[in-house]
This record gives sequence, C-alpha cells and structure tokens, in this order.
Amino acid sequence: MQLWFDIWQLKFNADKCKLMNIGHSLQTKYYMGEGPGRKELESVHQERDLGVITTSDLKSSSQCTKYAATARKVIAMVRRTFKNLDIEDFRLPYKT
Repeated sequence: MQLWFDIWQLKFNADKCKLMNIGHSLQTKYYMGEGPGRKELESVHQERDLGVITTSDLKSSSQCTKYAATARKVIAMVRRTFKNLDIEDFRLPYKT
C-alpha cells in the first residue's frame, strides 16, 4: 500500500490505520513504511467509522445494542419529565 501512496503522491497516516481480521483468527502482523519509520498496525476486533460499528465477525449486535440503549435513555427521560401522559400524548415528545 505504501508504494501505491508514493506513486500517487498521497499522504498516509499510519497512526490512524488499524488491522481487522475478518473471517479468521490468525494472529498476523502488518507493518507500514520502511526503515526507521516502520510502524506495526494495531489489531482491533471492532472499529467505529462514520457512525457504524464494524466487528471482525461482521455481526450487527454491537450496533443494535448501542442504539437500543440510546432509545431506552430517551424513553426514560420522557417518562421522568412528563409523568401524567397517556399513550397519545406520549407519542409526540417521543417522536420529537
């Protein structure tokens, strides 16, 4: 990859690059750069990018758990704030 970046004269930040093994659990190590500036890529099992959590097993459970917890917090906040609401009145602040 480093050669490709050099050919196209692109800057590459190896500190922000991470390694995720998808589909296998082989412990491999990858390096970026050459000589004294050579850095080992950090191996991760899950990473968040553009608001989407990707895991090495490609299951969406982490993403669903996170957003379900957020929804439960919103519901709890609405219930604490508006104590005497019926179902129809509850829908307006919940959807907002």
